Amino acid sequence: MCVEGLDDAAGRLGFGDQDTDRRAGDAMERVCENTVAVDFKQTKLNNFVPFIRSGEWSDIGGRDYMEDAHVCISDLAKNFGYDSVDDEVISFYGVFDGHNGKDAAHYVRDNLPRVIVEDADFPLELEKVVKRSFVQTDSKFAEKFSHHRGLSSGTTALTAMIFWKVPSGCQCR
Repeated sequence: MCVEGLDDAAGRLGFGDQDTDRRAGDAMERVCENTVAVDFKQTKLNNFVPFIRSGEWSDIGGRDYMEDAHVCISDLAKNFGYDSVDDEVISFYGVFDGHNGKDAAHYVRDNLPRVIVEDADFPLELEKVVKRSFVQTDSKFAEKFSHHRGLSSGTTALTAMIFWKVPSGCQCR
């Protein structure tokens, strides 16, 4: 990196020359006008209400059969016949990686979201609710399939819940 004297650089760039100073002032004014325009656009963006869209897709890979399962529920409470609290919508997503068969992955997909919603503390004590729901779902699966001698499937589970408020007077369709 080259370092040169301030006076040399200022002279070379035209500072101190009235015409150059005026052009620089005009340019700065345009920057300020653009900044105001950008601020106006940002104000519009601040009023923007995002809409959550989701999709799902799965691939069997190199196996002859699918052991995995997934679930996408855009409104968890409504899906199970409950009302939302304070116009807050909770979306639920889960990926269940089945091991040694599909039974555990399908059981968790079909039952975990309902167990979460039916917990008396949902949605106010969410961390406790989710932990209890996972343990309860696991116990119920073990209880239901314990008499099946040949069944030894399992699953990993990755779930996410997204909370978002529905704005009053929403024009959504």
